[in-house]
Amino acid sequence: KVASSDPVKVYNYKYKKCLDFIEQNYDPLKRSKAISLKESFK
Repeated sequence: KVASSDPVKVYNYKYKKCLDFIEQNYDPLKRSKAISLKESFK
């Protein structure tokens, strides 16, 4: 669980969730973009 006291962490967490969704539901080109974006958020 993400500590809600840190808005940046919460945002990153939600953003990653969104990218996970894209990975699972969109075409390979969008997926590869989402994956590389997610890597930069680690």
